[in-house]
Amino acid sequence: MLIGIDTGSKGSCNLMAACGTTNSTFSLYSSATTKNGEGDRKFNAMLEVTLKCVEGYVARNKSPPKELIIFFNASPGDQINLYQENYSKKLQENFQKTYSIEVRLTVIMVNLRNSERFFTTDHSNNVKPGTLVSSGIVSKNYDFFIISQQSRGGCSIPNHYKVITAESKLEEGHLQELIFSQCFNYVNWTGSIKIPAILQYAKKCARFNAEVMNGMDVSHGLQSRPYFV
Repeated sequence: MLIGIDTGSKGSCNLMAACGTTNSTFSLYSSATTKNGEGDRKFNAMLEVTLKCVEGYVARNKSPPKELIIFFNASPGDQINLYQENYSKKLQENFQKTYSIEVRLTVIMVNLRNSERFFTTDHSNNVKPGTLVSSGIVSKNYDFFIISQQSRGGCSIPNHYKVITAESKLEEGHLQELIFSQCFNYVNWTGSIKIPAILQYAKKCARFNAEVMNGMDVSHGLQSRPYFV
């Protein structure tokens, strides 16, 4: 199961949204929103929308997912250990308490605002979509850059992916291939987009509910449909 988490706001309405896949081909979705906040409230909101998406998966498949791969939009200054303690660890505990199984959990911070830029060797063009940078300028931890979109003007801005929890059996290369392939899975665009589709859906869900719905509750029937696209 893939899950994306992002935030949206308008005026005093500040929401956290999640969108999760509910089938094996990553083509059906479940979404959830809640009020966002600072500190503990932010982590509690992340847990709440994640577990609601898992409930959507269980409602369709009659069993919980054995593996979760979660993407969330983060800032470069976010502290990894806070997310590991207040989100990853508590999510695993909630999963065991609710479903009595230990889910294989992968949590990925996605930093979209980076100063790094990559060019061809003659410095005349952007690198091609699908370019992976996993050595040299990255840390010793599990992180890498992927350029997934074709830029028609200016510089391509890479995404910096930081894997802060890695319990999956997926090898690093397979996870990177999955991330890039999911950039082609967004229904409103032909070709690849900048981020994995599931994270783009979460972004659209958060903004739609904050800017259009003004934080109003969405009916249960709509939560299993991409009404925000």
